[in-house]
Amino acid sequence: MKKTLAIIVTAAMLLVAIPPAVCSDDGIEGSITYNPGGGGNVDPVKILAIWETKSGGTYDLDDDPYSPGCQIDPPMCYDAYSTVWVYVAVLDPDDDIEYTTQIKIDISWPDNGISGRPELGDGSKAADNLEPVYEATWEEYEAADAIDSGSNWPFICYYNEANDDDYPDGYYYVEWQWAESNVKFFKAKYDLYYHDPAGWYDAEVTIQASYTDFQYNYFEYVYCLGIIPDFDYIDWGGEHELHEWHAYDGNWCMGFEEPPLPTIGNIGNWDTQLGCHFSNGDFNINDVLFDWRAGDSNPESDYYNPTYSEENDIDGMIPCVWTYYPLPIDNDPWLGYDTDYDDVLLKCHYIKLDFYIYIIQWTNGPGPYYFDIDIYYKDPAWQPADGYPCPMNNEE
Repeated sequence: MKKTLAIIVTAAMLLVAIPPAVCSDDGIEGSITYNPGGGGNVDPVKILAIWETKSGGTYDLDDDPYSPGCQIDPPMCYDAYSTVWVYVAVLDPDDDIEYTTQIKIDISWPDNGISGRPELGDGSKAADNLEPVYEATWEEYEAADAIDSGSNWPFICYYNEANDDDYPDGYYYVEWQWAESNVKFFKAKYDLYYHDPAGWYDAEVTIQASYTDFQYNYFEYVYCLGIIPDFDYIDWGGEHELHEWHAYDGNWCMGFEEPPLPTIGNIGNWDTQLGCHFSNGDFNINDVLFDWRAGDSNPESDYYNPTYSEENDIDGMIPCVWTYYPLPIDNDPWLGYDTDYDDVLLKCHYIKLDFYIYIIQWTNGPGPYYFDIDIYYKDPAWQPADGYPCPMNNEE
């Protein structure tokens, strides 16, 4: 009897030790603390200097030595890139920084302040955590310092103790620390697309070691306008009618015909206005009129684009009197809303061109007539925002 009771009591205890499964709305919390260790350094890991160059070496460092800081020209070619290298000098007194994991380099768009036009620069991140980060050399630093003067100054931006009273230009402080093996140099590459906007980009560097340091610098993606046509000749063929417009229509494709129908593309890093100048050539100046159009030529279309003379209420255009700016271009199909930007060819877009000739009199009788057509590009009213090659000291 006692033995049986002991077994029952043990079984009851086991049941109590296993709680039933129940539903609960209690939250679950967790935590993790970033603790890279160390912390006892008298002089912790920190950023001393940041600079940018065109090449990842000791030559061809800057596209414009007559402007402060580093300038990078766009490639001015469809679907191409220009390269900028971001350099950083790091004070590493314990010689233990792991640069492949502890150095973070980000690139931010310029903030050009164009309302509703993020493709012209809205200040957001363009690239996060550039990889790989490479080791750089003292020679690369010396090459940058050599052009850090005159109109090119400031090319290197110094921070922290490299900018103190004893070493106001930073160079000798870095040299001294480098001689003591306390300075390391690193670099990372960023490729700027032809489609990226002109303006001043942030190069943001973060060091995560026993001490987290953040500094930044600017480089300039130079404002450049450029257009590329896919045609170099327009032949209206044999005509004899006077006092009517003869059309030569382009298309929306770049160079797929032979001869190609007129199309023009913007290969710069900003919007551009288009203009045109017609010469009278073999005509007497009062014997011929010209006109031109960009985009949709169907009057029934929602995106119909008038010719230059229609837009400006001109009864024909006499050549050699003025250059015709701007050509009206309806940008609503691409921007997706009604806009005030209907006088520009958008950055990195293509558009078809139509040309028109109106013969008042065949000046020289039967035979071919030749004349020049010159297409120009011009600055729009809005421009990239001004920037600064070296920000104010930003010590943690």
